[in-house]
Formats: sequence, C-alpha cells, structure tokens
Amino acid sequence: TAAAMRSIYTLSISCLVTLSLLVARANFADAKRSRKETLTRRKLQNECLKSSNASPYLLSLDSISEVGASTSFCFEVSTKSQQIISLTSPEIVCYRKLLSTLDTITLDTSPACSKEVIGATLDGVAVNASGAEIVISGLALDLQSANGAIVCLKVGGPCNDVSSLAQTGDGYFFYSLSEATQHSCCPSSKFLVAPPPDPVTNPSPPPMIEEPPPPPQLPGTLNPPEGFPFYGCQRDVSSSYGFQLVSKEIITGWNGLPSTRVCGLISNQRCDPRDSCCNKGLFKLEFHVEDRCWNTVTNLTLDGVGKGPNFSRFGTDKIVFRVTRLFGNPGNYDPPAEVCWTMDSPCGSLGEFCFGGTCAFSLADPSHKCCPGSSFR
Repeated sequence: TAAAMRSIYTLSISCLVTLSLLVARANFADAKRSRKETLTRRKLQNECLKSSNASPYLLSLDSISEVGASTSFCFEVSTKSQQIISLTSPEIVCYRKLLSTLDTITLDTSPACSKEVIGATLDGVAVNASGAEIVISGLALDLQSANGAIVCLKVGGPCNDVSSLAQTGDGYFFYSLSEATQHSCCPSSKFLVAPPPDPVTNPSPPPMIEEPPPPPQLPGTLNPPEGFPFYGCQRDVSSSYGFQLVSKEIITGWNGLPSTRVCGLISNQRCDPRDSCCNKGLFKLEFHVEDRCWNTVTNLTLDGVGKGPNFSRFGTDKIVFRVTRLFGNPGNYDPPAEVCWTMDSPCGSLGEFCFGGTCAFSLADPSHKCCPGSSFR
C-alpha cells in the first residue's frame, strides 16, 4: 500500500507539472498572438495614408460619466464639409473609401488606460475594443449613418478623465479613422479637450463703468450654450416638424418597480419660409432630464424598430436624453413617426424624468444650428 501511495503521489505531481506547462504554453501563445496583432496593426498604420484631409469625418468628445468604479467616455462622429477637388489623388481614394465604410476608430491612449478597457458601444450596441492603442472596430458606418453616431468607451482604473486617457499631456486627444481592420487609409487628427491655463497676470483693474442691460434676444439668434440644449443653437425659430405626446402607460419595469411607457408623434407642420430654420432636415429629438435619470431609458423604438438611447452630460443639471439619426426631410413625416421609450426607476414617471417636472424638448437639424422646441407636462 505504501508503494501504491507513493505511485499516486508521483502521478499527481506529474499531472500538476504537466498542467502548469500547458497553462504557461497557452499564456505564451496568447501573448505572442497579441504582440503579433499589435505589430501588424502598427505596420499597417505606418504604411497607410495618415493625412487628415483624407477623412470626411470628425471625432469630438460628447460626454464623460461615471458608471460605478468605471468611467464611460462617449465620442460623437460628425461629417465635415470639404471640397474634394482640393485633395491629392491618394487622399481622394481614401476619402471615397471612408465615405462608403467607416469600420474602425483608433484612440491614441496612455498605456495604462489601454489595459483597463471594459468594453465599447456604438449607439448603445456593443462593438469590439482591443489593442495597445484602443481600437474600436466593426462599426460598419457610412456617410449617412456615421453623422451623429455616438461611440462610447468604458474603462476602469485611474482613467477617469480625458487627460489621463490621452497619450499626450498637452491637452489634445489624437485619433485615426480607418475603412477596415486591414486598412490602407488611416487619416489622423486631434481635438482639444483640456486647453492649457492662461498665464497668470495681475493687470490693473478697469474703471467701474455701469453698462446698459443686454438687448433682448431676437428670434433666430443663437441661444447661449448654458441654456438647453446646451450647445448654442437657434431655438426660438419655426420648424417643419412638431412633437406631441400621445400615450402614457404604467408598467412593471425590468427591476420589478413601476415604470412608464410613453409614446409621441413626430409630424410635419408649417413654418415661416422667411425663417432660416424653416424647411431644414431633422436629425435628433432631445429632452432635458434630471441628473439621476442618466441611462434610465430602455426599449426605445422608432416606428417599432429598436434604437439605442443616447445621453449627454454638459454639467450639473445639464443631462440630455437624445433620439438620434432620424434623417428626416421636410414632408417625410406624413403619416407621423411614432417614438416610444420606457422610463425606469428612479425615474419611472415623466415628473421624475424631466428636469424640474417640465419636459422641455428640441428638434435639431443635422447642422446642429437649428433646435426649435417646446415643452409639456
């Protein structure tokens, strides 16, 4: 029996050693494959066309929000106006490729943050995110669907602001856009997220002069950015579209608590043809909501087709819920389009969901310059 026990002990040790070797070999293979993919991507980036002129798109920071112990960074894709005749031949080739397909966004992030990636979404739907430089792929966007698309990156650890997320410390965030994972085009650009502080000076105080009050705002002028919808647009103008709430239904939410399912109609309406915002296209419907209602919307639909809800944070008491990419043109909404969504706890009613209990909304055009709207209770 002693010999049998020794034999079993020896066999157990042998199995543990073999298992350890297999695990080590698998880890080595994974590391080797990851390194190979990174080297391949860097080789492609070195060979691809980087000129920013070759891109029909721009990327900008949309919002930053804390989600438990992690942080969600959301970026908005927008189209830019550019004369293609001013481009070189290689730039024109890439420009046309990206017009057809925008597949990948590469973010030039700090090495520490690239290891903390939890996931990524495109308009609320999960997409791939990986790599030493964070590569968000599988977007499958084109010129129409890319405009206004919201790409969000969720990271953990110390990466709770853009300054820590960015590779450089000069206040700029660098990125590149590609038509495919195995790409020949990677136009690169940057946007300013944290401008350096102005130098401290001690000028002599100006003489006290009583200034006259500012003139009243005229219809068609830009709203100050501090007012809803918080990005400076023409709000007190006529519109080709209207929105009307048509139904409210109290239901049981996913968490077992009372929720409210609401539906409204987007419809055509007459506008003043002398107004610069009359007969503009329709891109998004926006609502001013309470801070605690961030990401409390589920089951958002447009004419019965599911959409990903978008939220933007512009500061305290400046949360906006958005239904984006409506792609409406004057006359499109006859019959009206139905927009429905469910508001879950702690914002299970319109009074809890809308800021101050009043549902202020706007209907913005693709240029974001026109945002006429109204409100309801």
